[in-house]
Amino acid sequence: MLVVRFVVGGLLLGAGLAKLLAGHAAVLQAVKGYEVLPKPAADLLARILPVIEIGLGGILLAGLWSRTAAALAALLLVSMTAAAAAVLIRGRKADCGCFGPRSSSQVSWTIVARNVVLIVALGAVVFDGGGLLAVDSLPWIRVWAALVVAAGIGTVISLARIYSREATI
Repeated sequence: MLVVRFVVGGLLLGAGLAKLLAGHAAVLQAVKGYEVLPKPAADLLARILPVIEIGLGGILLAGLWSRTAAALAALLLVSMTAAAAAVLIRGRKADCGCFGPRSSSQVSWTIVARNVVLIVALGAVVFDGGGLLAVDSLPWIRVWAALVVAAGIGTVISLARIYSREATI
């Protein structure tokens, strides 16, 4: 699972950074090239996609919330793969935009196949966990998380008591 996390996390981090450095206009042009979203949705996606990719990539590399991050990354790749397949099925051509405008590859069945392999690999992380060197597999993280939850519950109970006293005064 370590290899899957590092490969997919590295790919997402690299793709997100490339898009961020390319700027919104370049990402928007790539998103619009797929012709699957209305203009407002394409604009929104072009704005948030680099941040989502960087965030998921970093979380996967760190091994935090491995199962959840892998599931979200798989969902992201499923949507991208569906968009690529839609372009190909309609017989159109579009720049992949996978790694920003500097990667000049066209959408192809090879890209679709690559994404399917990555999705299946992420499925293994979802079912098996982050594996070796995953921060969330360390026992102290579970203890820390339990303490945070307990502190949160204690805070809510304390605030409820304070507000209930103020309401009766």
